[in-house]
Amino acid sequence: MRLPGSAGWHVDERGANRMPEPVDGVGGPGLQKLLAPRSIAIVGASTRPGTFGNGLVRRVLEGGFPGPVHPVNPRYEQVEGLRCVPTLAELQEPADLALLAVGARPASTPASKPSSTASAPAVPTSTPWPPT
Repeated sequence: MRLPGSAGWHVDERGANRMPEPVDGVGGPGLQKLLAPRSIAIVGASTRPGTFGNGLVRRVLEGGFPGPVHPVNPRYEQVEGLRCVPTLAELQEPADLALLAVGARPASTPASKPSSTASAPAVPTSTPWPPT
């Protein structure tokens, strides 16, 4: 499956479309949403240049992701020209993929609560290095 975009967002024959059924609970639609999401929420999105949350939003946009991108942060109304929502629960439709850019202390953010990420089927986590 090839998705449009200048950065080549795609899942090739080695990707999720070669997994016709889950293997020990892995694969199937959940893996498809991780490898070829139709929409992305970025929790911890920021307006501050040079921050992990701002860089992640910019990379997704500049990379040509073809679907909706939803910045999530209660501090901002807009990030990189996109409407920002305070929590994942306030998205009109759940995102396929939620990227967490919440820093080294995610326990202090509402996004770290299991109930707030339940609306996204795929939630990889990452923190900047070195931790701040």
